[in-house]
Amino acid sequence: MRQVSLTVVFILLIAGQVSAQDQIFSDDFEWGSICAWNNLWYQDNDTDEWGANGVAGISVSCPPPAGYVTVKGDCDDYDEFVFPGAWEGCDFIDNDCDLSTEDGSDDLWLGDLCDGTDSDLCSEGVFDCLSGTQVCEDTTGNTPDLCDDTDDDCNPATPDGADETWLSDPCDGADSDLCVEGTYGCAGGLQICSDNSSSSLDLCNGTDDDCDPASVDGSEDPLSGASCDGPDSDLCPEGINSCSAGSLVCSDASESSTDVCNGIDDDCDPASSDGDEDPQLGAACDGPDSDLCLEGTSSCNGGALTCSDNSSSSLDLCNGADDDCDAASADGSEDPLLGAACDGLDSDLCLEGVYSCSGGSLVCSDATGSTTELCNGIDDDCDGFVDEGISAAIDDYEPNNGCSTPRSLPTILEDASEVHYSATIYPSGDQDYYRFHAEEGNHNCSPGTSQTYRVTVRLAPPQSPNCSNYDLALYSDSCSQLRISSSGSCTQETLTVEWGGTCGVDDSRYFRIGIFPYSGAWECAQYDLYISMD
Repeated sequence: MRQVSLTVVFILLIAGQVSAQDQIFSDDFEWGSICAWNNLWYQDNDTDEWGANGVAGISVSCPPPAGYVTVKGDCDDYDEFVFPGAWEGCDFIDNDCDLSTEDGSDDLWLGDLCDGTDSDLCSEGVFDCLSGTQVCEDTTGNTPDLCDDTDDDCNPATPDGADETWLSDPCDGADSDLCVEGTYGCAGGLQICSDNSSSSLDLCNGTDDDCDPASVDGSEDPLSGASCDGPDSDLCPEGINSCSAGSLVCSDASESSTDVCNGIDDDCDPASSDGDEDPQLGAACDGPDSDLCLEGTSSCNGGALTCSDNSSSSLDLCNGADDDCDAASADGSEDPLLGAACDGLDSDLCLEGVYSCSGGSLVCSDATGSTTELCNGIDDDCDGFVDEGISAAIDDYEPNNGCSTPRSLPTILEDASEVHYSATIYPSGDQDYYRFHAEEGNHNCSPGTSQTYRVTVRLAPPQSPNCSNYDLALYSDSCSQLRISSSGSCTQETLTVEWGGTCGVDDSRYFRIGIFPYSGAWECAQYDLYISMD
């Protein structure tokens, strides 16, 4: 009201149409109201300082009548909020009495962003005034909150992805199985599955553990195809597992591997000792001796069976018993006397037979009869004494104890091979004398020319068992001593005699030889006599 009054006064003053003395101030008017002469007055029923539009004014002098104003144009004089220039709110009323202005055109919210009646909270429309009512022109429809790390529905209270159709649906995680063990959720704008379980392997149990009908039962069983041990007593994986009718079946059809004593875990059981199943363990056994007698027990040491038999070899004696426990060996086959020299029932002590085993007893094969002691430097009767009880009376060459009673020897031919004779000097004064003819051979010479002949006699005295010292003498046929070797040496003695002759004349001669003990030391021992002529 004050604003209108001041405006009128201002206009009147500017125009110069009134003067100061024309201004009348009435007690009934507020300060600044104008009382103009010859003005028309309009009734103001709603006291909004505007008279009704289309109503005739009245011409009165100052002061004006109560309830009248100087302007008109109020299109609803019974509504104090309707008058020209009034605030045009959205109420389906022409508040400013100007039909050219739209209803609500002065509302501050007009054209502001707004959210419609959809379920989201997004301002996708603008406010407008329709039939006196504030309306939001949002025709976009509901904006679902998808899983994209964006507040699609503009509602901070709803989680990201809250309107996804798959949210909370069952799902399978990143494991290798196809089992739906989680539900879909949204995190970081990405669809996630809450299945954090490990992969469900398709074991051999008749169940589709991995939820994959295309996979064979047991196809992921860690034991399928693995080495396995069958129902035998060992622990050796000698077969392969396969899945059959929901159960693992081992192909091991081998027999039990016995843990024998060989340094190897034959039964594949580290808890069992080497050889504890060896059939020979603890059995009676024979040691390294030569017999076959089970005099010990077997034990396993260092991967080998050892026998506790430390006894010496039991020899198979000739006693009718199987001493060496070897049925294949003959009784007495190891008897130290078997095959040994033995003396029979004769009077000598000579081992002239050998022992054999018969009927569990040793039998001597000596059937030679008694052996008589001879004069030969040998213990003929094996009694430990040599040539005991021997005399010259038994000399086969006797009588030849003197040069006058020699034993004749065959003729010795000139340039022939050396002739050898053997004989013995007997105890008790025995001497040996021999006579031989040294016969001249045929010569390719001139008759009457001189010839030389030589006879060589060698004596090889006995050497065993003891050296016998014999003397050697060479005589003419008349017993004249021509040569003698009387040194008594144990070495060979040689005598040589030479004579001359004439070609064409028979120069052959007879010689005699004497052999006798040195210094009377007779001994029964054989000597060797060698004679040659050249």
